[in-house]
Amino acid sequence: MLFSQLPTEIIQLFMQYTCIRDEKRSSGISSFFLSTHRENSTERLSRIKSNELNFNLLLSHIIANEKDGFAILHDKECMNSLIEQTPKNLPHWILGLAECQPNLVYFLLWVPAYKNLLTLEEFRHLQSYESFGKFIISNGILPPESELTDRCKMDIEDDFLFSNKV
Repeated sequence: MLFSQLPTEIIQLFMQYTCIRDEKRSSGISSFFLSTHRENSTERLSRIKSNELNFNLLLSHIIANEKDGFAILHDKECMNSLIEQTPKNLPHWILGLAECQPNLVYFLLWVPAYKNLLTLEEFRHLQSYESFGKFIISNGILPPESELTDRCKMDIEDDFLFSNKV
């Protein structure tokens, strides 16, 4: 279920961002009440996840707070949503994230599913940033799988081997 691994505070913020009324919100005396409330909230949020506006709200929440953004990017359901439901009018969201929250992009480069969202041109654009370029080279991160041909893979591996000998 979408958002199932996120902290309750982040779920409540998403409810506010998406203008879902939370009639049962309380300071929560009972842990049973809190877990039931959390389950109901995540279920309500999962019903609205598929439109572009909510994708944009998800991104704006990632950009607004690095810690929350990191939790969202780690959540399996959010990850699937970000990967599978990228709107056609927002294909380069990772590049936008590089401008606003560069520390999160280091994580995205480590996760093949996120990295493979990038085109070869976008990957090279990230390499042009000094910090990302050094990170990519020092960690041996190869370009996105979907963009590589066998010949290109060999060239990149050769370049990588030679750059490590220097």
